Amino acid sequence: AKFTDDIEATTGWFTASIDWGDGTVSQGTVYVGAGGAGHFYVVGYHTYTQKGGKFTIRTTITNLVDETSAVATGYNSWAIK
Repeated sequence: AKFTDDIEATTGWFTASIDWGDGTVSQGTVYVGAGGAGHFYVVGYHTYTQKGGKFTIRTTITNLVDETSAVATGYNSWAIK
């Protein structure tokens, strides 16, 4: 998931959790994006144990400074064969 915030923000301002759509939730890592100051992205990895199906991934980004959250839904969904 990509997101933007205050140009003064650092990666330490944020936490991210990723709901992989199969009942598993894990922590994502927040990085500074290619756009530089104020641009960020979240990365996480997961191995699906269930074969077949379509999974919608939801990423929740929390700003620890402003105490606000946002949810990105459906950025990645695919069929597992």
